[in-house]
Amino acid sequence: MEKKVYEFPYRRTRLGGLTKVIAVCLECKKILAPSRVYRSKTGNHGVDYYVHEHSIVPIWLEQSNSGRRSISVPPDVQEIKDLLEITWLYEDSDVNDVVNAVRAYLLSLSKS
Repeated sequence: MEKKVYEFPYRRTRLGGLTKVIAVCLECKKILAPSRVYRSKTGNHGVDYYVHEHSIVPIWLEQSNSGRRSISVPPDVQEIKDLLEITWLYEDSDVNDVVNAVRAYLLSLSKS
């Protein structure tokens, strides 16, 4: 199978701003780590590159410098949309909490 390259912007500012993708492969039932990472000299902006043979489902986490948060959950994982929104938008959580929720979802898929 031919591998594909996916690239997603990354941002983490000193004021609390964040743009990050949690890359999920539903066929492998895994959260993927970037194959390559590019960061600016300050480390605040960049691009995460993923090389993978299956389709990647991106879950976008964003936070403005003022702390306003948003999350974009694709239709492929709509079953956990509510859980991810509650975790990211309404609870005092961080990126790791969302990653753990996605990991638990993928584990439940592999058991069924």
